[in-house]
Amino acid sequence: MQIILAELRLYQLNQKNKYKKSNESMSLAVYSIMNIDGEKDLIKISETDISTNRDGWIEINVTSVVELWKMQKISNNGFYIGAYYKSRPANILKYFFKVVKKKNHRY
Repeated sequence: MQIILAELRLYQLNQKNKYKKSNESMSLAVYSIMNIDGEKDLIKISETDISTNRDGWIEINVTSVVELWKMQKISNNGFYIGAYYKSRPANILKYFFKVVKKKNHRY
């Protein structure tokens, strides 16, 4: 089986709160968590700037990482997602996602 495209899709919801400024810019970085020489390491897959003033899907191409997992039998340790407001880079929002393989899943 050949992998043509693999995407990580995140839904961004424009929520109003007292800490968010109107139309503030954020930076979103996605890393693959890899075991290298017995130690966990982060390999950057993508980094993009996004506006906080919108609702909608953010699509990140992760085909190269999924191909590594499949073809070279490299462990799937999930993704690490970090985001920060451009005006406040010290305040990093961190997320960890584990990709779960679903059996008998058809599109």
